[in-house]
Amino acid sequence: MATVSHYRHTNCVLSTEDTHLLNLSPSNALWDGSNTIACNELFVAIPWLNCGGAVVFQHGDHGLAATNPPTVHGQGGSIIDVAFNPFHKEQLFTASEDGSIFGWQIPAEGLKENLTEPFVRLEGHLKKCGIIRFHPSANGVLASASLDKVVDLWDVEKATVATELTCHKDYVTGLDWNVDGSLLCSSTRDKKVNIIDPRKGGFVSTAEGHQNARSQKCVWAKRLDNILTFGWDFMQRREIMVWDPRNMKTAIHTTCTDQSSAAPMPVFDEDLNLLSVASRGEGRVRNYELIGGALVHSFDFSSSESVKGYCSFPKRSLNVKECEISRCYVLGQRKLFSARMLLPRKMAAEEFQENVYPPTFADKPAISAKDYFDSKKNARPLEVNMKYLFDGSAPPTAATSAKEHVKNTAPAVSAPSREEVKKPHVHEKEKLTSTAAGRVHVDPSTPKEADVKKHATLRSLCAKLESQRAELEKLRAETRKKEDEVMKTIEELQNLAL
Repeated sequence: MATVSHYRHTNCVLSTEDTHLLNLSPSNALWDGSNTIACNELFVAIPWLNCGGAVVFQHGDHGLAATNPPTVHGQGGSIIDVAFNPFHKEQLFTASEDGSIFGWQIPAEGLKENLTEPFVRLEGHLKKCGIIRFHPSANGVLASASLDKVVDLWDVEKATVATELTCHKDYVTGLDWNVDGSLLCSSTRDKKVNIIDPRKGGFVSTAEGHQNARSQKCVWAKRLDNILTFGWDFMQRREIMVWDPRNMKTAIHTTCTDQSSAAPMPVFDEDLNLLSVASRGEGRVRNYELIGGALVHSFDFSSSESVKGYCSFPKRSLNVKECEISRCYVLGQRKLFSARMLLPRKMAAEEFQENVYPPTFADKPAISAKDYFDSKKNARPLEVNMKYLFDGSAPPTAATSAKEHVKNTAPAVSAPSREEVKKPHVHEKEKLTSTAAGRVHVDPSTPKEADVKKHATLRSLCAKLESQRAELEKLRAETRKKEDEVMKTIEELQNLAL
């Protein structure tokens, strides 16, 4: 029996036309490493065309936007990535083509006038900065990547570079943290996928990624401890690879999605292990569930709008009584609208769906920047039970401490081979338990051990078939090339005969 997604019956509901935000002028300075837009519980931020800055809208905004709305601006180039501070809702960070990163304090009531003075300036990159990623549990720790091939780790409070990583030979096109911030993964223009130890300032391991020269992206599935990379193969087919960070010799799973040149914009749901992938310039959004180190197709949704930016809401924004498992923003060429993913559950309005809403990452930090940089401390994010959303009560004042993540310090070369690893690595705390630190979605139809082995064999055979198919395509291409050479020789002979 083939593995199926727990969320395959999800119904996507696009927002109605009267709730769309229209007359937008998003920036054309796009960067493959960025999803272009970002949102949190209060706001959504969009790089803007006219001023070289960014606009910030509240979630209730709709209708025709002003031609020249209030913006945050002051950097010397166009904004190419934006990110909200996960622990301070009113703080927006913008990365610019001039290499600078500015932090802005957005008023709780939203922008009513232009904001030109940031509360912090992070200046150090020599070329355009296209990726900014906040540490998942440390307050005021930000990673940034630039065309200067440098990854900087910033202490935001001090406005200084605490760690400068110069180990990359080419510029970074994808960057993400692991669950406790002890490691980073990166993808680079030279087709490499890397794991970086920021404390040592170098690579833990490096692997050959996607074989096409186009820019790759990477996402670290934190709770499952898998790395996902997005790119193209040598036949121009888009593909997603899944990696085990303990053994980076080869990907443990590869999914070919389609044949397209559109840049992927992935979003990963840590609570449900659900991957959502939009594509710049297309209207279709694909969704997969990560199960046992393999991606299983879950559901798709489409709109007539050509996608320019894509981001997801925090779990605290969802309507749990409608069993809303995800909500995202889709930025089109001139409009912004939302899409809600609803899982059919008859009792959702009467009973809290605990298996759909496990404890989620809290909006409070587990450690400080001083703990991270000076004390070399790592910590998993704090977690909060989502039942308060169902009860209609106030958010918990204290979050639950998750179990400490134990980092595997063994070098990649001494890691076990794929043949020795019977199944992809899962930490003990991420087994299906009822504890707050390790709870994940549990389906009553979970397959038995025999089925798991059967599915593993099936996946192995599918991977083998895909490899053989790729070899066959390569041979066919070589045959066609040789036929062209023969025809050219025949043509030359005919020309001489004439």
